[in-house]
Amino acid sequence: VVTDPYNAFLDLLPLFFEQTKPPPGIHPSAIIAEDVVIGAAVSIGAHCNVAQGSIIGDNSILHPHVRIYEGVTIGSNVELFSGVRIREGSILGKNITIHDNSVIGADGFGYTPDPRYGIRKVPQVGHVEIGDRVEIGANTCIDRGSIGATTIGAGTKIDNLVQIGHNVTVGENCLICAHVAIGGSTVIGAGVIIGGASGVADHLYIAPGSRVAGWCGVTHSITEPGDYMGNPAIKAGQWRRLQVRLKQISEDRAAGRKATRK
Repeated sequence: VVTDPYNAFLDLLPLFFEQTKPPPGIHPSAIIAEDVVIGAAVSIGAHCNVAQGSIIGDNSILHPHVRIYEGVTIGSNVELFSGVRIREGSILGKNITIHDNSVIGADGFGYTPDPRYGIRKVPQVGHVEIGDRVEIGANTCIDRGSIGATTIGAGTKIDNLVQIGHNVTVGENCLICAHVAIGGSTVIGAGVIIGGASGVADHLYIAPGSRVAGWCGVTHSITEPGDYMGNPAIKAGQWRRLQVRLKQISEDRAAGRKATRK
């Protein structure tokens, strides 16, 4: 009946399973600093805490127990589920969803050897910027920049339990699956897909449009778009040929041992 059944299904589904939204208003138990700017039709749930200098855009929803630190800017139509923490100075665009217990803008993992202290903390004085239409899963952590910003491009979708280090740049319309960890100052181009449980080392570059399979270890920059697999990650075709050859070697060795015993 339709040329694109799946997208037609997605259009119809909300008509039968409409998601409920809390009504606009501020719960009496919420703590809101006096200078906070709150837009129209905003809902702030029980036991939320919004610190001074923050801005909350129109039609945004803070579910119970959300904490907004000092100087945060939140655009319109943003939904923050229970337990979300938005740390000081973070900037969120429009139409963003962040699921339960995610932390945006905590200190990055910055330390240096020091003869006096053993290990000395590097001050983390940057912030996080999240573009429009981003969705972030539960229990994900995006660290603030040590200096400057950690940035998440518009339209990007991030799964549960993802760690994004300080000063990382994620391009637009990326897909980052669960348990991915991205080291500090890495730059990820637009449209990149990173499969679950993969690790990306720090200070690398991943070319736009690249696809990294699950359980990969990206230890060097990917400058040529394509599909990558393995640890360390190599081109998928090369990785598949390598697996076939390793199997052949193993079988040949086993056959040789049997022949020797005979």
